[in-house]
Amino acid sequence: MFSAGGSASPYTSAGVERCVRDIHAAGQHVTLAPPNYQMTGQALLDLDMRTSLLLFMDDRS
Repeated sequence: MFSAGGSASPYTSAGVERCVRDIHAAGQHVTLAPPNYQMTGQALLDLDMRTSLLLFMDDRS
């Protein structure tokens, strides 16, 4: 996006910069969600991963 916006696009006065910040913040919400920590712990301990990565739902029946 920055290359298409030109050399001024990374600065706060440019609209592209705000869009990139918003996209980055949305990604942080997904990355830092508590179910991801649970899944990481399960993977590190070589346990059965019972949590859906995409839906953040527990699929235990």
